[in-house]
Amino acid sequence: NLIPYTINEPSLLVIGQTFKDSTNDYEITLDSIKGDEAFIRITKFNGINQEPEGIFYGLEKEDANGRIMAKGWAIDHDTKDYIYVVFYVDGHPDKGGMFLGHTLASQPTEDGFPGFVFYFSPENYYYFYGGEHKIHAYAVDSWNGPLLELDNSPQTLVLETSEPPKQEPS
Repeated sequence: NLIPYTINEPSLLVIGQTFKDSTNDYEITLDSIKGDEAFIRITKFNGINQEPEGIFYGLEKEDANGRIMAKGWAIDHDTKDYIYVVFYVDGHPDKGGMFLGHTLASQPTEDGFPGFVFYFSPENYYYFYGGEHKIHAYAVDSWNGPLLELDNSPQTLVLETSEPPKQEPS
């Protein structure tokens, strides 16, 4: 993946030249220059990838229409950017879990961490009907590492209706 950077003096750069960052954790190679943008590639990472962390506080019934709210926080100390939290029903995606949705952990919390709130309505998903379901929350690693399940995940959701879905998504 190429990363674009705006530069002031493109004439000082040499395509193919490799630089080390100030921490010596990365080697960055200049791939190409287009106008005032340099496209770089991280060619070596000597640092240690820190896994994201966070807590899945739980599920709350939000309103009379059955909408559910999932809350918690997630952070990845490898980046100053907010990270995504993804939700799966009844398992990890590699083990048959069904994708529910995602949200950005970007809201302030009392803990001082970037929080998330995710709303969903079970009747909108064909795999939700009747009984007990496990809602899993995973932080997305900024270095493309594996999904990391948040503390207190999964949370149990018990649905009162046992009616089958009206239709599967197309």
